[in-house]
Amino acid sequence: MDTKKELRLLFNIFLFSFIILVIIGLAFFISYYFLIYLEPSFASENINYVKSASAEEINPGSEINLELSYGNSGNREVLDFEVEFFIPQHTSLKAASQPGKYNETTNSIIFESKSLKKGEGQKILVTLLADKPLDNESVLQFKDAKTNYTLSGQPVSGIIKNSAICKIKSSPVMVLSKLDLKDSDGGEINTGNIISFSFNADNTGDMNASGVKVTAVIPPKTSLIESSIVPAGYEIKDESIIWNLGAMEVNHPVDFSFEVKILKGFKDLEKISGLANLKSSQSADISSQVEAVVRLFPDLSNSTISLSDSNGEFLWAGDRILVKAMLINDGDKSAENIEFNCLIPKNSTYVKDSASCKGAGISFTQND
Repeated sequence: MDTKKELRLLFNIFLFSFIILVIIGLAFFISYYFLIYLEPSFASENINYVKSASAEEINPGSEINLELSYGNSGNREVLDFEVEFFIPQHTSLKAASQPGKYNETTNSIIFESKSLKKGEGQKILVTLLADKPLDNESVLQFKDAKTNYTLSGQPVSGIIKNSAICKIKSSPVMVLSKLDLKDSDGGEINTGNIISFSFNADNTGDMNASGVKVTAVIPPKTSLIESSIVPAGYEIKDESIIWNLGAMEVNHPVDFSFEVKILKGFKDLEKISGLANLKSSQSADISSQVEAVVRLFPDLSNSTISLSDSNGEFLWAGDRILVKAMLINDGDKSAENIEFNCLIPKNSTYVKDSASCKGAGISFTQND
């Protein structure tokens, strides 16, 4: 073969290959320029993120501050940009540094921009409020934020990673009030009296209590008036009233009361006591106690006195009147230093030395 023809053929092949490579390179360049270089970008996690500005461990009712950041790091403008921030369960929106539109259906707030050009973006501080109460060690679940925008008339969606972590630290705080004891008559406690015991329990913490059991001891030498027990849903066991409440919500106090009747068997100045106890699954074990003194008194109120004609007939002038007095002590204590004064009826005269009472000293005084 002619050498010149071979060289010409090789040159044509080289030229053709070069042209093909140029066309391919140009196609890649055009594709990159228009499809990649001139595209928007929200891929940079240094610009597009959601992170917490609060401690990882919080108490119920505390604020949670989150920073929502977004920006277009690409080379093309987008239109109708919006980012949707989802509010986690067990929280509520308190404030945001930029105005947004609340979506009740998705429990989210949407921040909108008409457009985002190259290098444009926002940082928004979102403040949430954790619910109260919340269980200890529960974790708030944060969802990634969602982006939507229009590019060349077509809708485009994406996400912004949410790296926030919030763990709840909480506990119930059980409170048992001072046990109160009152006599139904408002005076000193005596045999046969009705006395009432009352107290209340409350949870002032930031977590609902569970396994709550309240016990009130029935004092010895008393009779429980079961109809007086409040609240219902109790059992009586081992001389105690037991309320198995189960759960006790925060700031929902429960009032307790019952009445007993004082039986015989007490000594004068002997103490009567009441005891209430509260336990829960969260290791609460608290008690309240009260004491009072039982007084014993003589009771002569059922004593009697009678008048009669000593002859057993009609009473005439000059007749003798027989006066009989019977002193009866129905109380719980002996009466001491008794002085019984028997007044002489009007229009009558005491018969000297006619009065008698075994073991008693007798004296007579004439009243004018």
